[in-house]
Amino acid sequence: MGDFGSRQIIEVREGNITDYYSRDKIILTGEFPYVETTFANNIELIVKPRKKQLPSVVKIPFSGYYFQLFLGDFNGDGKDEVLVRGSFLEVRGYAIGTIYAYVDGLLQNIFNQEIFTSSYPFTVKYLDNYKLEVYSLPLKEKYVIDISGRSKEYLELLYNPDGKVKENVGPAITPVIDVDPVKSIYDNSYSLIVKQNIVGIDNYDVFAIIESYFSLLNNEIKLISMGILTFGKKEEKSEIKCICPD
Repeated sequence: MGDFGSRQIIEVREGNITDYYSRDKIILTGEFPYVETTFANNIELIVKPRKKQLPSVVKIPFSGYYFQLFLGDFNGDGKDEVLVRGSFLEVRGYAIGTIYAYVDGLLQNIFNQEIFTSSYPFTVKYLDNYKLEVYSLPLKEKYVIDISGRSKEYLELLYNPDGKVKENVGPAITPVIDVDPVKSIYDNSYSLIVKQNIVGIDNYDVFAIIESYFSLLNNEIKLISMGILTFGKKEEKSEIKCICPD
């Protein structure tokens, strides 16, 4: 990091934001109100064209830790878009991921983790006989996970002796925990994988991970595939299974 007036430079990159082969300078700045921490607020993204044009500046509407830049063509226009990533928590936790495209001299937000969760919501609930149901509202797809492999003591927290779900207990879907760019092998474009946890008693009690793979071609969020990864029993060798929709 370096000084930038009363602010600090978090990261500097060079990319083709304003035009093909434009080699613009991309600067991420922020303020660090606390010593010995990576927490930053009042984040700004600045694009300085190599040509004699005014810089474009946009405020990032999130504060958090470990901010970084990633450049790649997400919308298929042949130029770079800017992915700003970070974390809401100092330890591994909820992810910040917001993408900006350069449109008519301005930086336009075409994606962030909140847009995603509002576009692709889930419901989740326990079922009788030690199962868990995840339902994707926009896709109208249902996933059922068998949780009977959990310990007897654990299941007694959630179920009555007859296998019926206790009242006032329920699992949850966390906010986004990862936003990862994925490069196509066929061209220079990037897609995204977004991950969320399905949790039980607390956020460390993870039943499964929802992985959503989608594109931003033409600045539109388009889901390509979605799946749920479950974990094998902890006493056995680590195992991951894919749960397909009913």
